[in-house]
Amino acid sequence: MAVNLLTNVIIGGQTTAGFNALASKIQSLGAEIDRIGKYARDFEKESAQVYRNYEDNMLAAEYALSAQYDSASDLGKVMKNLDKYAQDWAASTIFHTDDVSKAIDQAAHAGWNYEKIIEGIPQAMYIAQAGNMD
Repeated sequence: MAVNLLTNVIIGGQTTAGFNALASKIQSLGAEIDRIGKYARDFEKESAQVYRNYEDNMLAAEYALSAQYDSASDLGKVMKNLDKYAQDWAASTIFHTDDVSKAIDQAAHAGWNYEKIIEGIPQAMYIAQAGNMD
């Protein structure tokens, strides 16, 4: 099966000002897309890091709290509640989830039980906020 290909060859041709303007706009648009893409990539990296920090902190808190519970089921319920608590707290304050999970982890390693964590973390976070501290 034969295919016909038609083309124009211009040797020593010139482009018009309109074509140059279009090419300039396309280059400008490409640079803008690259700039926006950089912000999107940075946001993606930061979001992934926040999630990793959150997961690491909650796993460390679970390990610290495991000595206080006889069954994995009870510990699982506590961690599920702490997870929901951390998400809700982060959604209603200036703190990120990894900030709240870090506080939960530190409290668990300090020997606080579930009830003390739920009662004490808000006060500790407010004090940290007031003192501009982590």
